[in-house]
Formats: sequence, C-alpha cells, structure tokens
Amino acid sequence: MEQGADPGFLERAWAWLSAFFLLAWEDHTRELVYALVASGWAVMRLAGKTVQSGQVGVKFSFGRVAKVCEPGFYPLVPIFQVIRLVPSRARTLDLPRQTLTTADGLVFTVDANVVYRVVDAPKALVEVRDYAAALAQVLSLSVHEVLSVRDRASMRVSKSLDRELARAMQRRAEHWGIEIERAGFTTIRPLQQTMQVTQLRGRVHERARAVARFADSGMSAPLALGVLGTHTRLRARSRALRAVERRAREAAELRTLTSRVDAWTRAEGKDRLASERSSLLRNAREILTARR
Repeated sequence: MEQGADPGFLERAWAWLSAFFLLAWEDHTRELVYALVASGWAVMRLAGKTVQSGQVGVKFSFGRVAKVCEPGFYPLVPIFQVIRLVPSRARTLDLPRQTLTTADGLVFTVDANVVYRVVDAPKALVEVRDYAAALAQVLSLSVHEVLSVRDRASMRVSKSLDRELARAMQRRAEHWGIEIERAGFTTIRPLQQTMQVTQLRGRVHERARAVARFADSGMSAPLALGVLGTHTRLRARSRALRAVERRAREAAELRTLTSRVDAWTRAEGKDRLASERSSLLRNAREILTARR
C-alpha cells in the first residue's frame, strides 16, 4: 500500500515561512521598507514615464518614433520602449563673445542671443544629434553672415539688424523643427585698436577741414598747420630703439675689425698669426661689451 504525502507538511512549511518573514520584518523593518520602495520605483520607471507640464515627450518603440506624448503618464514596455523629453517652453541661448572683421577691415567684438522654441519634437530629436549645440553653431554663423558684409557706419545695435539675424537663424533652424521667436545683438563694440584707427581718421579729417578754412581766409597751409599745432608731443627715441642701434654699430665695428685682422694675417703669414687673430677678436668683443 502506497503511503500518501503528509497532509500536515504544507501547513508546517507555511508556518515556518511565516515565522521567518515575521522575524525578518521585526529585525529589519527599515531596510525592508527601503527595499520595497526602491523596487516599486524601479518597476514604475521601467513600466511607464511621466511627462511634466512644459515638456513634450517623444515615444520610441523598437527604435522608431511612435507618437508625441503630451503631459501625463504613459505605460511602457521595458527595454523595448522609451520616451525622450523635450522642453516645450521658449528658451534663451547666449552666444559667447565673437570677434569679426567688417567689410572695411575693422575688428569688432559682438555679443548676441536667441530665443527659440521647439515646435516639432521628433524633428528636434531625430534630424540633429544635439539641437542646442547646433543652434549655438548656427547663431555664430548667422552673426558673421549678417555683420561681415557691413562697414563701420552701419555697425550699431538696431531693430533692422536684429530682424536680419532672426531671419538668418530661422532659415537654418526650421529644418530641425525649431522656431526662432527673437534674435538680436546685445553689444557691438570695436576693439581698442579699431577705436584708435577710427578716431585718428576723424582727427585727420577735422584738421584737414580746419586747414581748408584757414586757407580760404588767405593763410598759407604751413602757417595754418603751425597755428593748429600738434596733438602729440615729440618724444626721444625709446630705450629699445637705442639698444638696437647700439648693437648694429657694434656688429659693424666688429665686422670691420675682423676684415682688417684677416687682411693683416694673410699679409704676414696665416699659420704664424692664427692664435694672435683669435686673441685680437676676443679682446675686441670684450672692449665693445664694456662700452655698453
């Protein structure tokens, strides 16, 4: 006669497991709570995604764009589905200071910014790898495109320049699903050397007009220039220039002395006076150095 399974075995096993879990719960309550919360959060992260207000989500299924997700919670198949978020609010991008050359050869520094909004989230994520970095490059190119063809007279912040920059930006960014709301220049400033050149031009023209007025009144040009005077005072030669001239004189004197010593040694016998030649040249260098 076959013996059946012990009917009390399952009851004893369940009682044993219940006692074990109860004991573990009493001894490690805090750790188990943390583990349960972390497990629940991980399951929710894998099983769904919440799109916040001010964002737009793009759902990818098996690597393909499936749908555009408005704010809310969306269930996902873990690993095979993912939602990438894109800000739907207007954002501002500041361009690092740029240095450019105008059409008349002057150098300016420029600061600009752009306010943009993503209107087609799938294009912004698919057509370009990083639309924010791409917009920074496009803004730099557009600034050079707008300003490099202008001269000094038109290099000032104005609404027409801002509109032209916005059009140049929109032409490049619309392929990425991005709308340019506003673009403009914050500062357009000439370099110090450019300011000196432009101010020098202005002073020259002003003095030329003054000389012309004196000439119209019957005064000769040299006398008019004497009356106007000079904007700068005469300065002595700088220390660096004097040092350069002194080294040039010393080199010339040393070349002359060397040629004379060589001629003398050839006349007297080169082999016999070779040592005397090197000694003479060394003494000459020491004398020139001591004269400084």
